[in-house]
Amino acid sequence: MQRERLDELLLQRLGLPGRGWTTTTRCAHLGLVGAGLVLVTAVALGSPPFLALGEHAGFVALLVGLRFWAGLNPIVIRRAGIANETILEGGVLVLALAALGPGPGTALWLASSLALELVQRHYLSIALLNTALRTFPGVAAAGLQVAVTAGGWPTSRADRSAVVGLTVGAAYGLVESILSDLASRWISGQLGAPVRWSSLGLAALVGAGLGVLAGLALWMSPPVEAAIVLALPLVLVARLVRVTVERADGQQSNWILLNAITRLASAEELVEVERVVLQAATALAPACTVDITTEPPLRNRRKLWLPLSSPGQPTAPLDHSHAAETRWLRATLRTYDVSLPCHEREALSALAAAGHAATDRITERNDMHWLARHDALTGLLNRNGYWQLAFDELPDGMPAGALLIDLDRFKTVNDVFGHAVGDEVLLAAAEALRAVLPSDAAAARWGGDEFVVHVTGDAAVARLEQLGHEVIVAVEDAAAELIPRGMVSASVGYATTEDGTRVDAVELLQRADQSMYSAKRAGRATVRGHRL
Repeated sequence: MQRERLDELLLQRLGLPGRGWTTTTRCAHLGLVGAGLVLVTAVALGSPPFLALGEHAGFVALLVGLRFWAGLNPIVIRRAGIANETILEGGVLVLALAALGPGPGTALWLASSLALELVQRHYLSIALLNTALRTFPGVAAAGLQVAVTAGGWPTSRADRSAVVGLTVGAAYGLVESILSDLASRWISGQLGAPVRWSSLGLAALVGAGLGVLAGLALWMSPPVEAAIVLALPLVLVARLVRVTVERADGQQSNWILLNAITRLASAEELVEVERVVLQAATALAPACTVDITTEPPLRNRRKLWLPLSSPGQPTAPLDHSHAAETRWLRATLRTYDVSLPCHEREALSALAAAGHAATDRITERNDMHWLARHDALTGLLNRNGYWQLAFDELPDGMPAGALLIDLDRFKTVNDVFGHAVGDEVLLAAAEALRAVLPSDAAAARWGGDEFVVHVTGDAAVARLEQLGHEVIVAVEDAAAELIPRGMVSASVGYATTEDGTRVDAVELLQRADQSMYSAKRAGRATVRGHRL
């Protein structure tokens, strides 16, 4: 409740951009730490550095434009899914510190970092955290610049500009990458994961290169022209790194997708499809936790829902083995980013489409197999299913029995009330059979208004006649809820064998059929039997 009130205050009353305060408790804690660091930095700087920015309005506007371009065009250099635009910001920071000085340069960096986060509509806690993650390395870089220039080495101004640019750019890229990686690990609960030293080295290397370019550009040209000169290599580096990373990620994603599609094409069960999809999705989107759910999609930039099955009705009203709910592949970001990277979203969409096709294929096959053995109206076995059960699946030599049930005067129900009501009576009769039959009995709709029940075992065979009377009562009670009582009844005939008696299932059913007609001749709604 407190978080909901805070979100309402931030969004509705204060009108701040974003979608509330935080997503998780850990994000909230780091957001408070970030807010404290930003506040301490702003108080330490004081107002003069911020006021001094107005004296260089054109240069400041150009730097802010470059900063926003770098921030809004991130480059993913880690498979953890963290968008690290700081490798492009190192050169901009060098220009700001060298041209404006440590104080105003840091003030500009603080203000532009906060503005960039708010423009991106991050959660407020995440915006404060990201601002601190960029401000603290900026302060460290400013201190390093002061230390390098105060030493008086090297003596040449050009060399000094190059050294300052190299150290400041490399330090900013490395420190920011380390802090971002630690924050991401802590938020996602993966502090023990191995460190990607190559990624950190790449951030430091690119930051150093851009820093050197910025320092030399500022040595050769006035600040405004230096910013323009820096923009060209900034764009070129961004394009080069983006193409390289996208190509490498694309090749890896294609291999994962090809392997998953191959396995999905040979999958025989829905459980196997879900297992393959989850394994591939985890590899395609390491920045996310993935699961399969039936919950409906929600509007949330940190979550992605992709359908794995189509909504539909079960094959029959009583077939509970075919779920009608749509199943979704759900990906939830573990990091503090607010949206899934585009290439990972596309890869997950392709994987979900392949999983959807495999699910439809298996579901269609299961439906055809089910319809081959079951009655589509009642969900009971049909003749084919009954014979397969009687000949192939029931043990031979055990005592067995067969019940044949015929609904009396059922044709009158169709003539008086219509076939729709007749179908409802058949459904009610099937439900009544399920309610009174033992769990190991096999029930089938033989055709029209006739039903067959097959039982095995001494106990079931011994009480077959009693079971027939229970069926009569249950069917009449079920039909009475739809039509006048007594309009439909049930005539039951049964046949049983003794232990060790080998009787063909066809002969057993024929004897039960003869007994059923004996029950009809005896006045209907009664039971007659025959023992072989």
